[in-house]
Amino acid sequence: ASGLVLPFAGEVADRTGRPKRYLLVLTLICCACCVAVSFADVAWLILGLFLVANFCFNSSLTFYDSLMPMLAPRRRLGTVSGLGVGLGYAGVAFALPLGWLVVALYTRAGAAHALRPLFALAGVLFLLFSVPLFAVVPEKPAAKPLRAGQSVLRLAWRRVLVTVRLLLRGRDRRVLLFLVGNFFLVDTLNVGIIAAAPYMVHVFGLAKQTAMLYLIPFSLGAAALGAAGG
Repeated sequence: ASGLVLPFAGEVADRTGRPKRYLLVLTLICCACCVAVSFADVAWLILGLFLVANFCFNSSLTFYDSLMPMLAPRRRLGTVSGLGVGLGYAGVAFALPLGWLVVALYTRAGAAHALRPLFALAGVLFLLFSVPLFAVVPEKPAAKPLRAGQSVLRLAWRRVLVTVRLLLRGRDRRVLLFLVGNFFLVDTLNVGIIAAAPYMVHVFGLAKQTAMLYLIPFSLGAAALGAAGG
């Protein structure tokens, strides 16, 4: 669902010049659903909230990325991007000890599901650290604003279809190779990262809290390499 929406989200960001408006809405919905997971009691509701939270998060990334040209000149975009990736992993290293503490306290109270409070913690932290972005980061005016009576959704559909057609015809082979590489490399590695903690728990028999602590040095290493790569 996110994959189908993202190309049109990029067109909306470019044409309206108001990406923070959409980013704010998606962030609030994502955080609210994430917090609500901790209080949901039935499987279908938990899965539904998790689906909506993930959809909103992934759909917000295009609006988030569209703000980067306002933060640095073109020749510095790689550096800023690398710092963003590095700080993201540093944020994981910061959040994991908090999560470990919350799980330890929750388990000590005799709770049946030790990981239950982590979703509320994640939603609150996500919202808290998003505030400076909405307060400080400026928006870039639309280079080609919409004409009177023009529909951004209809325009987005048309432009995305034209772009896909050009890619399939080989007009922009470099762009196509970049997109394919991103799909098979970056997204595949993200799946590996997601699977790391369950693998440690189910294969090596580590406690969930211990597995969380093992991910801290990984996150710090990724933070350093992300910044250096940028």
